[in-house]
Amino acid sequence: MATEWNGISTAKDFELTEGTSMVQVYVGPGDRCWMLPTNLLCHLSSFFKAALKTGFKEADKKRVVLKDDEPEVFRLFVVWLYSGSVQGMEFPDIWLEKAWIFGDKIGAPAFQNRAMARLIKGYEDEDGVYPFDYQYNARDVDYIYKNTVPGSLLRAATVDAVVYWLATHDMIDKKWKALYSRGGDFVVDLIMKLRRIKRFRLRNPVDHVSDYMVTGSSQAECPRPVKRKATTLVDAGV
Repeated sequence: MATEWNGISTAKDFELTEGTSMVQVYVGPGDRCWMLPTNLLCHLSSFFKAALKTGFKEADKKRVVLKDDEPEVFRLFVVWLYSGSVQGMEFPDIWLEKAWIFGDKIGAPAFQNRAMARLIKGYEDEDGVYPFDYQYNARDVDYIYKNTVPGSLLRAATVDAVVYWLATHDMIDKKWKALYSRGGDFVVDLIMKLRRIKRFRLRNPVDHVSDYMVTGSSQAECPRPVKRKATTLVDAGV
């Protein structure tokens, strides 16, 4: 599958929508419906390619049902299908993470990469500060780990962000304590990351966006790395 997509911006891109059959996609328990070009979906999603090009019943009926997915997350996917971007949109808590997880589910690495780039861009404000307050809380991390598998790039970005935050902020409120005490993959990943930090040097995800991209992606929407002094656990007083 394509790992780079800038939307329908050329005549060749437009061919994916021209003269093609349309498929009805029903999303969520309320069966919210979108009518989308089959070739465009198949070009960008291995799930839709398998469902619509291999003789499955969905291909015959030109109808795909995603009962367990959220319509608003799929709406974001549709916006990206046509524009190649998720810039300029407002996102409720954890929706970009949900978008990345949905992209993983349907085999759409280019969509995952756009969601990841936008997510990490949100780690910084215009002055290059790393606010993070509104990005992750214990509930969000718990959701991410319940909906991804070991080795997930979203898990890697999350752990790096949490470790970076731990160096300079207090993350020991009641909800975080509950998450830590539960153990599981997140705590294991956190400990392993702390053990691998050479000379206590931390990784700010903002400076390593490409590390969380599915192989071969474009960095068109990735934030420019901000030159900053390396932060260490010693510098942070930890």
